[in-house]
Amino acid sequence: MGWMSFLGGAFIPFIIWLANPLYIISVIQTVKGRITGLYYSLSATILAILFSQLDSIMTSESGSTSQITSLGRGFWLWLASFAVLSLGIILNNIILNKKKP
Repeated sequence: MGWMSFLGGAFIPFIIWLANPLYIISVIQTVKGRITGLYYSLSATILAILFSQLDSIMTSESGSTSQITSLGRGFWLWLASFAVLSLGIILNNIILNKKKP
């Protein structure tokens, strides 16, 4: 429910949550063969990295926050999925450019 954080006044976590739709858009753009997929993917990766800089996060609808004490496996898996997509798109574009005469 990360998209709802904007309604509760948590603007920065909402912006970071936008990495998720950007990821989906980048996959769609890449499948269609558009270079914009790379830009969306890199943007999503940067937003995911920015999450690691937060000290606290809103945890309920009342606006209460909790301290982020550590970044667990879920965060690293989330970040890795963005990084792998970005790297894959970059490598794909390099390979496609080599095949062009």
